[in-house]
Amino acid sequence: MRYSAKAKQFTLEVKDFEFISMNLLYAIKQIRLVTGLPMDRYKQDGPLERQDYAMRAIIEIGNLLDIDLGSQWGNELDVREVGQ
Repeated sequence: MRYSAKAKQFTLEVKDFEFISMNLLYAIKQIRLVTGLPMDRYKQDGPLERQDYAMRAIIEIGNLLDIDLGSQWGNELDVREVGQ
């Protein structure tokens, strides 16, 4: 990311967005590993738990940066290939 004082704007390169996206997905994968959830998509049964809200918060961070991670809830993502 670069800030131009003259133009008064930030510039992000595609590689920056790719890096951010992969790290957000990696964080979701780590939540799943710690909580014993599957790495591929799964059906959400029962009430939402802390890990569901944590994954949702990560997705919302992506949304604020205009990064579409591919879902609105963590259980809808397949993170098997993330970080490999």
